[in-house]
Amino acid sequence: MNKLIDDVKSWFDIRKLDTAVVGFSGGIDSATTAALCHAAGIETHIISVIAPNQKLSSYYDPRDFSEIYENITYHIASIDLPKCAVISDDNIFFMEMTDPAKEAALPILRNACFYSLAASLRYDGKQSIVVGTANFDE
Repeated sequence: MNKLIDDVKSWFDIRKLDTAVVGFSGGIDSATTAALCHAAGIETHIISVIAPNQKLSSYYDPRDFSEIYENITYHIASIDLPKCAVISDDNIFFMEMTDPAKEAALPILRNACFYSLAASLRYDGKQSIVVGTANFDE
């Protein structure tokens, strides 16, 4: 385990990075990623992105991480996808998104939230990067 933690620390050091942003679902993959970054002494920000009628995995509660680990900060973002703007010629109209369209859009919007948080941390002088397991949806 110490070698893995040393490798994570080394990876951040070589790239002159000091902050990790982890998309946190509450599952074992994101929890492990956050815990490894913490153990390596990396400032860690976990972000959960919630859509309407969506729940986090119940395996790990992200609030527990920010209470247990000193250098982990918890963020939450909410996405609502009721309508889509369609631009055609000189007209703009809005249409209700179908459930399949909403499902397809969520991973893209989740990633936009992760990278927006990383960019805002860089604006504050942090050398941040989005880290995680990148499942097939993302």
